[in-house]
Amino acid sequence: MKTSMKFILKPSFKFAFFPLVFITLISFQIYSGKSEIKIKIGWTYEKSPGKMEIYEYNPASNLQLWETGEKKNLRDLPVKKKITDSQFDSAPGDNKKFVLVMKNESSEKKYFFAAPHIVEPGDHALGYKFKCLCVNIVFHVSPEMYWYRIVEIRISPRVKQGTVEFIHQIIGLNEKEANEYMKSFYEQMREESRMPDM
Repeated sequence: MKTSMKFILKPSFKFAFFPLVFITLISFQIYSGKSEIKIKIGWTYEKSPGKMEIYEYNPASNLQLWETGEKKNLRDLPVKKKITDSQFDSAPGDNKKFVLVMKNESSEKKYFFAAPHIVEPGDHALGYKFKCLCVNIVFHVSPEMYWYRIVEIRISPRVKQGTVEFIHQIIGLNEKEANEYMKSFYEQMREESRMPDM
């Protein structure tokens, strides 16, 4: 005599079970390790000494965040491959370290700074920390040299999905402007260091 067994959900359990499955699937889609965010790094230029590009960070270099310098050859930079179209996929909770690179094609030393970045769309800005180059400092790049800076984007586990663009304006300065600004900058730093804590 054969006995067949059938799994039957009681009515009260059906209504509790299926919404739970639905919520679980939605939560997995939002907070799993899948790529749900596209990061774009945009640039605008005003008298800029060159075009800014981004590269994958090479961890074998053992260089730290915000390390800044210049090299004669691209192969000597702490980079791997170039990041196509200055955009990459990411996910909530990720930290993405990469390298900004600019080459000075001229025969003169060039100076520049970055205005504070903007985020588009603005309602996606919450939950991101971009450790970048708009830090109130004038940078320089020597003739026919590659300038680089290691930066990082830190993403909260709970951010809106979609495409987010960080846009910097790179502004060139002449040598006199650069020296005058940096002189006043360091004077201000010294003055602030002498001020008593409030």
